[in-house]
Amino acid sequence: MTEYVVIAIVSTTILTLSVVRISLKAFVKTTVQESIKHEFEVQRQRMREEFERHQNALERKDKFRLAALDKRLETHQLAFALAVEMMSSIHLIQLRPAVVEKCETFWNNNCLYLGSRSRKLFKETMNKYFLLDLETRQGIAKSEELFKTQRELLVKTAELANVLAEEVNLEAMGNDSFPLAEEVFKIREGT
Repeated sequence: MTEYVVIAIVSTTILTLSVVRISLKAFVKTTVQESIKHEFEVQRQRMREEFERHQNALERKDKFRLAALDKRLETHQLAFALAVEMMSSIHLIQLRPAVVEKCETFWNNNCLYLGSRSRKLFKETMNKYFLLDLETRQGIAKSEELFKTQRELLVKTAELANVLAEEVNLEAMGNDSFPLAEEVFKIREGT
């Protein structure tokens, strides 16, 4: 009978060890799985937060770009109008001082919104216009020099108008040249 008791104890011990082994294996498996799931969730949460920060930064940048684009378009339109006004008043000495003042005010308030090409060209055109006005009012220039300066200024203002239109992806008056300058040349030359 003692043999049966020993066998029963051994069998119970083996059975208990098997159950403990299976339970331990399941516990370890579950613990490892839970650990992996937790690590995955933490990493996923970090990635989600990073994505949201990046997305918010892009949205702010886009809003800034759109606001700046509106201001740039408005500034290019004002510069275009001033270029046309300079072109129209080249031969009208009494209008030049007002145009000079408008150009200075525009430049001081808006030059940073112009593209680099149009900024440079606007400044050159504005300076040439100021010089023409100054020379005319002081009687410094001879008539043939004055005519040459006026013609160069017309070309500059026409070029400025085209660059401004190009920078905002528009075509000036539907083609590559600026018709107003061509008309002024025709009128001036008597053709």
